[in-house]
Amino acid sequence: RSNIDPRLLKIEMELNSIEAIKNAVQSGLGAAFISVSAIEKELKLGVLKRVMVENVVVKRTLSLILNPNRYRSKASEIFIAEILPKLSTMNANLEFLNPLAPDIPPEVAASSARSIS
Repeated sequence: RSNIDPRLLKIEMELNSIEAIKNAVQSGLGAAFISVSAIEKELKLGVLKRVMVENVVVKRTLSLILNPNRYRSKASEIFIAEILPKLSTMNANLEFLNPLAPDIPPEVAASSARSIS
């Protein structure tokens, strides 16, 4: 848990896309929590700056999404069956799979929504 009381944050807007968030911050409308991978280009160009906030842990829920009507390659099946479970057990506090579809092997699908920092 962080020491930030969400009631003390002055949330002025909610935006529906990463591009909208980046544009708002670049325009000086405020700050945002966003994935570093989403702003790599802006960081290299120097139009956005990454600020580390001490004693704050940001968690986000990630989901594995699949199209049940599409062919899954051998590589994707291996990723689902072998790699994802290893990632989910790296740290007992890091949970990141949602139950998705009945055709996903039970060892991959978790029983509850999980978060990753």
